[in-house]
Amino acid sequence: MKSFFIKVSKSVLALFGVTVFTACPFGAMYATPYSDYEIKGKVVDEITQEPVNGVRVIKSEVLSSEGLIVVDEYNKDTLYTSDGSFMFSGREYTFGGYSHIHIKVEDIDSLENGLYESNEVLVELTQAKRPKPKGWFQGFYQADNVMVELSPKKSE
Repeated sequence: MKSFFIKVSKSVLALFGVTVFTACPFGAMYATPYSDYEIKGKVVDEITQEPVNGVRVIKSEVLSSEGLIVVDEYNKDTLYTSDGSFMFSGREYTFGGYSHIHIKVEDIDSLENGLYESNEVLVELTQAKRPKPKGWFQGFYQADNVMVELSPKKSE
């Protein structure tokens, strides 16, 4: 009798498990919400408005903690300008999509293109494409025409 009860219980549980997963309207979703992004910008000389080539551009995520904006020191992406232009694109796994990104620009090439002070800007991203209400995709976020001005270093 005990073995009969165990066999019936296993069959019922197996049937229940299959029914739950096939009846779920979203299917089995084992993932994390994600967003795609694209950030385009230009680094220019503050005085002449000419593009500054060969400077380092660092993109960092921004976290909010108790009403304060905190730059994430661990999740960064770095590139170097070409004709003063830069572009970041990719996919981030975040909850609730993007709102802001921190951009830091540093002159690291010594005297090659002149000496410039570092500058930091907070970029607001806007949602360009809203997702269909299905799955984990949170949308496509972008920022176009981000302008970062660098001021020349004063000689000492």
